[in-house]
Order: sequence, then structure tokens, then C-alpha cells
Amino acid sequence: AHSTNPIEFFAESLDASRFPTPGHYQLFQDYIKNRYTGQHLDLVMMFMARDFMLMKKLPSELVSNLPSIFVVANDLAVPDSPDGREFTGIFQRFDIQGTVKFIFHLQPDTRRVVVIGGKSNADQTTLERIAQVARSVDGVTFEFWTNRPIAELCQAAKSLPEGTVVLLGTVQRDAAGQPYYTSQVAQMLAPTASVPVYVLGAGLVGSGALGGNVTDLEKLGTDAGALAL
Repeated sequence: AHSTNPIEFFAESLDASRFPTPGHYQLFQDYIKNRYTGQHLDLVMMFMARDFMLMKKLPSELVSNLPSIFVVANDLAVPDSPDGREFTGIFQRFDIQGTVKFIFHLQPDTRRVVVIGGKSNADQTTLERIAQVARSVDGVTFEFWTNRPIAELCQAAKSLPEGTVVLLGTVQRDAAGQPYYTSQVAQMLAPTASVPVYVLGAGLVGSGALGGNVTDLEKLGTDAGALAL
């Protein structure tokens, strides 16, 4: 909207959470290369919400001479640029410490925090950060529920006692190997849990979760657009 030139957008999805295989990455790579060769693109924007390392799967023939912007929303470490290509972008991390403080601000009598998370690399990294924050909190038990399918966890959350809250991390894949979006898990969990559910992303507020010191994805998109311009 702030550009003086008309801008044409092309949108593609790797859908890596549902097709996490090298064969699928190769098919996607070939498709992108064949479709956009000769299109005279000016900019590539890559939204790597699940795994920043997937940037290495993109065809160098397409992006090597183009400005590249990465928008990342997870707790994974930022790797070195593949093939020595320069890039810029926005790397959004969850405010786990702020959310834990928010929990005890609203519910100072909390003595037990049930943490629900998934089994993917990004899920495990978020759980590790939650565990780091938990070690700095005295007098409260942090219990990590990660070894059962999501359906079982949601059922168990229906009978949690007073003094307990649920902190939902991220779930890309559960213990049974089932792929999920965290928003799906929030919609299954929050409305029926017997205790308040706290979340890390703004997109999960409205599912029945009480809230959290959440990432603002709308602002993230706005900032990415400004950076691209």
C-alpha cells in the first residue's frame, strides 16, 4: 500500500510439516525453479515459521542474485547463510519469561504448571527454553507433558486441580507422530481444560486460552512488509 509501483505477489507453500521428506523438498525445489525461471523477480520473502534450515533446500539458481528477506517465528538458532548468500530479516522469539511472569501476576497462588509441547526440533527447543525459565522459579512445579498423543493430553487436562495452570508451547508433531498446528491444539485444549490455559502466540488468543505475553503476528507481518519496501 505504501509503494508507488504496482507490486505482483507470488505465494507458494512448502508445507513441510505435513510432507517432511527430502523427496518432497526436491519436488518443491524443482517446481520453484521451473516456474519462476525468467520471471525477473525483484525480491524473495521466506516465512520460515517451522524450520529456518529449510532455506538450504531452495534452489540457488532462483535466489542467489535476489535480495532475500527471512521472517522467522520460532526459537531455533539462526544458522549461517547457506552458500554464502547475504540475507536480512526479522527473527521473532517467544517471550517465555514474560509469559511466566504474566501467569503469576494474574494467578499468584499457582503452584503447578503443566507444560504441553510437541516432538519436532522447534517444539523441543521451545520446551528447553521453558525449562530454563522454570529453573528460576521457586516453589512451583513445572510438569512437562510430551510423551502422549495430543488427544490424551487434552482429555487429562479436563481434570486438573486448583492451583494448576497449563502453558501451551508449540506442537508441530505430537508423541504419536501426528502433525499439528499449535492453533489446532489450542482449540482442542483450552475450551475443555479445567484450569486456565496460557499461550505464546497472539493467533491462539480467542481459542479459549486466557492469554500470555504473546508474539504479535500482525505487527510481524507489517514490519516485514516495511522491510521489503
